[in-house]
Amino acid sequence: MDTHDNEAAVGELLRGRGRCASFTVAEMVDRWNWLVDAVERGYSDTVDEYTNDLSCRNWLHEAWLLLDEHLLLLWTPRIRALDDRFVAATVDDDDGRALARFRRLPRAELWWWRRHPRLLTGSLGRSLRAAAAPPSYRDYLWFEERFPDLAEAYCITLAHGLPPAELLRRLGGREEPLYATGLTGTTAVVDAAFDLLGRSDGTRQLIALTTVGRWTVAIEPNGYLGVTEERALPASSGTRWISHFANINGVDTFLWAEDTTNRLCFEPTFPESRGGSTPDALLDVMRGMGFPLDPQARAATEAPPALEAQETQETGHFDASDHFDASDHFDGSEHAVPAAFALAQHLTGVTLTPELLQNTPFVCGSAPIREMPQLETSR
Repeated sequence: MDTHDNEAAVGELLRGRGRCASFTVAEMVDRWNWLVDAVERGYSDTVDEYTNDLSCRNWLHEAWLLLDEHLLLLWTPRIRALDDRFVAATVDDDDGRALARFRRLPRAELWWWRRHPRLLTGSLGRSLRAAAAPPSYRDYLWFEERFPDLAEAYCITLAHGLPPAELLRRLGGREEPLYATGLTGTTAVVDAAFDLLGRSDGTRQLIALTTVGRWTVAIEPNGYLGVTEERALPASSGTRWISHFANINGVDTFLWAEDTTNRLCFEPTFPESRGGSTPDALLDVMRGMGFPLDPQARAATEAPPALEAQETQETGHFDASDHFDASDHFDGSEHAVPAAFALAQHLTGVTLTPELLQNTPFVCGSAPIREMPQLETSR
């Protein structure tokens, strides 16, 4: 196959994978060049247009695995030069978290999705700055209203860099053959969890797993393994482990573990009582999210762990601290669950949305249930 035929075949193959047309390398390089120019000047269109424009670099990435050697030698220097310009015109201070509020990010090797323009202007700038603001309990008021069956009793765990199968293994779990093809949405997951409880005489907990960027999200309807320290702390080896649990009886727990160390554990309904090795590290953050905390309490000198990028306020960098409102708090248990979601987002950068819970395909397994231990931080 000659070079022209190879390029045409690649264009047709990628069109078959969902592209709207059969493009040439020259056309996509021109689009990438146009976008890099626009980012350098200040991209001012909408975030939807930006993500659509950015996908041209995906096409080039996919095509490079298929094109013949002559085309690779011809175009690689040009694309590398454009990549270098894009890197210079963008920053990677949030690992794509703001952009992920509008579009689910692809795999990590597509690095251009985890950068944003250094010069934030127009509609795109407004959208990304708003998305980068620290979360509040108000951002998650939808959970108990839209997912009441799951909200009655749930545990949600996020683990960084652990594939779903490894997270399941660390919890002592196994695959469930009946759900080998997976389940879509948490409504189906809740039904399956109660079905499994019945079939196992209450001895096994269903765990539904999916990935969001570099994080694995595990959902346990009517479960609590993710906050059970005898399971969670060993499972957190080499990673960050964030888990929160609540049930209809008003029992709740939030756990932040780091490489087998309990950094923070508390009941969201009673945040004044906290345990862990750094119980006060997030006081200002928690207060800004709405947790009712004593205004005289001072945060530890340690910086909030998920805002590594807030030390600079140069153009294009996100500084979240200006958005905290200490007066925006709830009383008692009224919004403890939404606040726990917000704190988990702060520590992970993962935004859980109604669409994710409703439409995501989950792989499913199960783990043996143990009697829930007494938490040291209980009142």
